[in-house]
Amino acid sequence: MQNMGLIKTFQTDAAIEPRKVVTFGAGDRKVVKASAVNQALIGVTNDIGSEKTGRVDIIMSGIVLVTAGAAITRGQRLTVNVDGNVVPSTEATDRILGISMESVDSGTVVSVMLAQA
Repeated sequence: MQNMGLIKTFQTDAAIEPRKVVTFGAGDRKVVKASAVNQALIGVTNDIGSEKTGRVDIIMSGIVLVTAGAAITRGQRLTVNVDGNVVPSTEATDRILGISMESVDSGTVVSVMLAQA
């Protein structure tokens, strides 16, 4: 299930795979793959991702497909792991990307309602 809302184009200095969580990069309008629960989780790459350098479309609102880095149960609040995949949040201080819309196994794609916090 996917219902994308706002999509913005950013620049990247490294390849980012499809359906990965991103955070702000080193400059304005730049993003990198997110890798820590304390980073600002601003969106998700589309089903294309990016080349080594150049433009990448980031889905910033709506319901999106993201790669799961652990088993997820519908309704769980999701954060990110070191690979840019979503995982269930375990700490109150974790930055939140959104809420899982379904239950899935690790390594599969999960529908996430973006609700960044």
